[in-house]
Amino acid sequence: ACCSPSARRNYMRTLAVLSLVPALLALLVTGVASLAVLLLRMASGPLVYVAFTMVTRHLYPTRLGRLHIAFYRWHRWWYRTPLHSRTVRVAVEGRAASVFTIACFMDNYAYLVVDESGDGP
Repeated sequence: ACCSPSARRNYMRTLAVLSLVPALLALLVTGVASLAVLLLRMASGPLVYVAFTMVTRHLYPTRLGRLHIAFYRWHRWWYRTPLHSRTVRVAVEGRAASVFTIACFMDNYAYLVVDESGDGP
């Protein structure tokens, strides 16, 4: 036996601590990178909205925009997918009211409740 049990134990503890250092460093780098991405997304969010609005306002009237719309319609017809932006009226049973779903984006909806009793506010 070349090493005493206590020397071997100390050696194993040193190896354990040294193996934790790269793992903790990787965790720290990942956390800093995630925070940087979050801050970048928060800062660029309004710019993306403005850019998207400008693109849709100026691109859709062009030939390329019309080609995009034609391709989208063909794709929707080919794959039998429903429209992603449509309003649906749902009558409320027993009440003179309706609920309209208003599509905002691909999967976001707003709801409009309409009183159809004719009494007014």
